[in-house]
Amino acid sequence: MLALDSQNAKADAALFAHEGIGRFEPFFFERKARRPDGSETHVAFTLAFASSDNAPECGFFVCQQHLPEHFWNPEFQSHHNGALNIAAVGMTAGYPEMYQKFLAAFCGSKAARDPDANLSIKLCSGRLKILADATREPELRLNSITITLPDVNLQAQLLNDTGVHFQIAKNALIVPREEAFGLDLRFEHDVAFP
Repeated sequence: MLALDSQNAKADAALFAHEGIGRFEPFFFERKARRPDGSETHVAFTLAFASSDNAPECGFFVCQQHLPEHFWNPEFQSHHNGALNIAAVGMTAGYPEMYQKFLAAFCGSKAARDPDANLSIKLCSGRLKILADATREPELRLNSITITLPDVNLQAQLLNDTGVHFQIAKNALIVPREEAFGLDLRFEHDVAFP
């Protein structure tokens, strides 16, 4: 499933209904959570769902966090590899243009097409990329996640130390989908990997 942030999930649900991409009631839930020091806190969320009949392999929703100060704790949001951001989510489809209207409505942003029929949609702090699938499998599928790091070499060492197989691409380390539960997991830095 592809999840995006929401400032107002009820309004997003109404927008999805207006755009014809979702007629689902917003889903609210809450629970107790633990802070890093072990003390208890409260978190609450509202989800708004969208769907495309042409994408049965994918789910789409936005998530509004009602108490983000309890959830986005810096101690929870750090990893020893120094991960900074999810820079991109990759998808594939036989004909990406089939999904252009749906994805633009879901993301709230225009979809740009390139000469190879790929789509790109800017998100708040990253990008959604939909690549034309050479096998022409028509359905939209999640394909990859790209995470930016301050030190790709450190990530390579961490993967080596834990025995996780990876490949080296032009400026990225890639943990192939066979190792990463069906998605290519890409680690990138703005300096090309040597």
